[in-house]
Amino acid sequence: MMLTVVAQQVPQDNSTHKFTREEYLKKSKGQKTAAIVLLAGGGALLTVGSILTLNDPVYYFDLEDNSNEDVEAALILVGGVAMLSSIPFFIASRKNKARAMQVSVKNEMALQLQKGTMFHKSIPSLNLKINF
Repeated sequence: MMLTVVAQQVPQDNSTHKFTREEYLKKSKGQKTAAIVLLAGGGALLTVGSILTLNDPVYYFDLEDNSNEDVEAALILVGGVAMLSSIPFFIASRKNKARAMQVSVKNEMALQLQKGTMFHKSIPSLNLKINF
């Protein structure tokens, strides 16, 4: 017995999907939000871990339990990694925003000749902005 399962649609012409301007802007906004959350959350964890390390742990934890240093080190490590992982999100956000500004699809009005008369007709067009 043989069973065929299709998980996703494969384009027949092997072309890649071109995003619209709105899709690029939405993607850029989501990436920027993720980057800000990672940066702020990582900064908060790093700050809390540093404050706990610098202060006398007698006021916060039981000294007989040696896992306090592990918790503080984990907070600092996770906070630093989160802050560093926000960098690729900021870079990707900027690239997608630049792509959104370069490619846009809109309707352009063009003069058309039909039966001896000229009239304006809406024609879909792809606009590409090239920065030098």
